[in-house]
Amino acid sequence: MTWMIREDQLDPDQRDFINIESKKLEISGSEGFAGSGKSVLLVHTLRDTLQRSPNSKLQ
Repeated sequence: MTWMIREDQLDPDQRDFINIESKKLEISGSEGFAGSGKSVLLVHTLRDTLQRSPNSKLQ
């Protein structure tokens, strides 16, 4: 995905969000204004979750 911001380009708070949320077992969410990076964080979090637990069921 050429439009996707690479994880090494995220700021420390965004990387912390990905690391924390991808380890949780419960449902979580994210709020923010348009263009704040919610979708980018979602994709990175999903990728990390699937790398950690390939059999995860994501709905």
